Amino acid sequence: MSFSDITQSVIDNGAVLVYLKASDGSIGQIPVNIPVSGNSVNFVPSAEVGSATVELFLGDYQIPNVSINYEFKVVAIDGTARITHPEINWNDPLSISKGLQISM
Repeated sequence: MSFSDITQSVIDNGAVLVYLKASDGSIGQIPVNIPVSGNSVNFVPSAEVGSATVELFLGDYQIPNVSINYEFKVVAIDGTARITHPEINWNDPLSISKGLQISM
């Protein structure tokens, strides 16, 4: 996914959060491991300047045959947010979302 808000400053000092909207409408931050029929589906995000990528693979590291569309939301957080929001636990995705009022 091309995303111009992911700058070198965001990579070095901020954060990139990636959310997945499930078919039932629920939204959760990834990475996530979802149990499915005796296996698991893994969504693993990564980011570099200008883009974010989500890898999808099964628990046994096989690449699944994907026949559905997934909807993602990418949030780039500037490094200054860490200074201006000391109340946020930067290791807790829910604290980040709530503290920065990120809507899904």
